Amino acid sequence: MYYGDLQHIDKKNNEIKIIGDGACPPSLAGKLGPAGFGEHGIPTEGEAGGLGVKLICKVGEGVIARLGRVNGEFEMIITPVSIFEPSADNLKSKLAESGIPFWPHGFVTALCDIEELVQHWPNEYACLGYGSDLLPALADFCEITGIKTILP
Repeated sequence: MYYGDLQHIDKKNNEIKIIGDGACPPSLAGKLGPAGFGEHGIPTEGEAGGLGVKLICKVGEGVIARLGRVNGEFEMIITPVSIFEPSADNLKSKLAESGIPFWPHGFVTALCDIEELVQHWPNEYACLGYGSDLLPALADFCEITGIKTILP
């Protein structure tokens, strides 16, 4: 499971880039290099700088999901995704787009109506989980707990 920001949404290709501030399980690292540490400094970290996991998420199938509240009622939006790695010769430019190339990056293709996804997404955060079994499990959880489920 990886928790990060929906940093870039390419509606034309249904692609979403997810980046986080260095907290990502190293076991999610793909073939574009092993997980490592990215030493960095950004204005919010102060003079000491920071240290985070640096990686590109491995290829797989899964979901992105987010629990939020709209007008006081809980809703969970869930959509299946295909996680991919950019080509090795395209990687540097893909990382530079974010402005924070040393944070972990997940690249996904959303398998849904991207416009509906954007309209219902409650904030900038996302949970990326691996496994095709997650979508029905999350939908069942929502049904049991009375949380409205949105499947764009």
